[in-house]
Amino acid sequence: KDFLRSIGEKFKTFDKAQKGQYLSLLEKTKYNGVIGVREHMMKLVHYYNKLKSLKVELGEIYLIWQVLESLPSQFDVLKTYYNTQKEEWLMISFTLHLQDPFLLLRHPNTNGRDKDPSSKA
Repeated sequence: KDFLRSIGEKFKTFDKAQKGQYLSLLEKTKYNGVIGVREHMMKLVHYYNKLKSLKVELGEIYLIWQVLESLPSQFDVLKTYYNTQKEEWLMISFTLHLQDPFLLLRHPNTNGRDKDPSSKA
């Protein structure tokens, strides 16, 4: 019985450490321009889902806010658009907004697209 209690205590400690690790990753991961925006977003969704599996409920609104906060100032158009909407976006609608060329000021590495949506070259 003491052995099982000891194992349970060690598991709780490991569980807390994992929660802390994924919370830290979710909070501190910033978009670096090396990968596409969608890939960056999916990395944050992965951390969010890991936390959810560890019974840490943050809510999709927090996740979307965290994704927006992790983007540099070149994505301010997207941030402003989100902040001016009456309704809260769910992750699926947020993903769709990331595909809108006029909302996403595109970085050269955002999935091979050019920066200016009106450019012809």
